Formats: sequence, C-alpha cells, structure tokens
Amino acid sequence: MRKSSVYLTDDLKAELAALAARWGRSEAELIRLAIEQLVRRGEEDGAPARARPVAAGPRLVGVGVGPSDPDLVTERALTVLHAADRVYAPSTGPDAISRAEAVVRAAAPELGVDRLVIEIGTDETARARSIDAGAAQLIAHLDRGELVALVVLGDPNVYSVFTRVAALVAAARPSVPIETVPGIMAFQDLAARTSTVLADGDEELAVITLGRDASRLEPLLGDPTRTIVI
Repeated sequence: MRKSSVYLTDDLKAELAALAARWGRSEAELIRLAIEQLVRRGEEDGAPARARPVAAGPRLVGVGVGPSDPDLVTERALTVLHAADRVYAPSTGPDAISRAEAVVRAAAPELGVDRLVIEIGTDETARARSIDAGAAQLIAHLDRGELVALVVLGDPNVYSVFTRVAALVAAARPSVPIETVPGIMAFQDLAARTSTVLADGDEELAVITLGRDASRLEPLLGDPTRTIVI
C-alpha cells in the first residue's frame, strides 16, 4: 500500500469534517472513496467523466432507483445521491430497511440513508398523517438550504409516494425547486430478461392498477394489439 498526502483548504477541511460526522465515516475513508470513484469513472482516454452538474439546495429531488437491482441504478441517480445533503428512503418503520434503501446501500455503500416512515396499511387517514409528517421532515432540511433526495423503487412519477410528498412540499414551500430523476421500472427489467417487445408500431401499452375486481381486465385482454402491465 502506498501513502499519498492530500492538502486541503481550511474551508474544504471543515466541509469534509462535517460530512464525515454526518455519515459516520472517517475523513480518510471519504477521501479514499472519492479518489476511487474518480479513477473508476474515468473515461478511456484518462479524462474524468463529466456528469451533468447538480444544483445546490434548497431543492427536493425524487430519485428512481429501479426494481431492486443495484446494477440498474442510473449514473444520473448516483450523481444526485452523492450531491445530496440528505438522502431519504420511505420505510414502514424507523427500524425497517426498505428495498429502496437496500438498493442505495448496495449501489453506493458510502452514502448515509435516513428513513421516512410511511404508513402502508389500509387506513387512509393514518397514511395521510404519515405522509404529512414525512413532508414536514423534509421541509425542515429544505429550510436549512439543503439538497434533499427521496429515493423510491422504479420511477418517482409512476405510482410513487414521492408525488404526494412533493405536492405537500410544493404547497408549503412554493419557491423550492422540485425535480425527479427517472428510474427503470420492474416491467421494463422483466421485458429485457425475457426478450419481450412490449409495444411496436401502432400497438398500445397499458399500465393499470388492479384490486380484487378483475373485470377491468376483460375488455383490455380482448385487444391483441395492447400490452398490459398490472
């Protein structure tokens, strides 16, 4: 193992110390991780890859992390997560690791992930109350000028808790920018694994929710030009 000396400005030292305290990692470990990522992400000609810059906070970003496979987390998603001051993942309880959190921990183990507890039962009142509390939790960080990322499985704009949380944040803090980073959906991954063409030409792709009443499917299944994702 070879040792290297790194000289930092006082401001950068202070920021590094604060980051290490927030993530529960040593400053040396964070420096090593940063250098590893720079080297591994370098382009073939040796120049560093130039990712699209991420604007500073206050800003709320919904980040799709795909269908539980760390390999399907996009480069853009990782860039935003590394730039965020806080990364949150919905969870069923303060001690429960959600699949979205597990994906982030596997794809970027150096990141710290906080939990946004959301009620997922059938009690809509309790669910709404938990989403209100979650939005307030994020707003507290936004009021401190932080860039906050909320990770969700799949895509944040498709059947996601992010849309409800973002609506509350937008109502309470209309001046705070809200953005989303698209994610790969589970049905896209399944189609790729099975070499299935979902739609082509004039064919249609229908994405629907389905409860106990399957009668909604009957008219859709009768059309051979339509692919149905449930």
